[in-house]
Amino acid sequence: MKPKIKVRFLILHYLPIYSGAAGSLHKLINSLNEDRFEVEIVTTHIRGYKRKDTLGKVKIRRLGYGFFGKDGLLNSYGKLCFFFSLFFFSLFSKKYDILHLIGSGK
Repeated sequence: MKPKIKVRFLILHYLPIYSGAAGSLHKLINSLNEDRFEVEIVTTHIRGYKRKDTLGKVKIRRLGYGFFGKDGLLNSYGKLCFFFSLFFFSLFSKKYDILHLIGSGK
């Protein structure tokens, strides 16, 4: 049996906001063979959600700190902190085979 291919997706906003990029990512994840691929999503922290979560067999990690705007999403300073924490997270956590960055916004 072949080992699973570990795929890490980096996206600015994932759940509960479904932008076009997040919707496309959701369709892509559903089309992947679960026996062959292990998927991890790294996204920004959203007020009221856990830092580590699991949606089906997909691991979701939310990075960044509590600099929120009125909509519950990270403000500009919080996004800057997200990118610094993403840099260090990716630097020290190299447990992936494929790294994919998805650009999205509000």
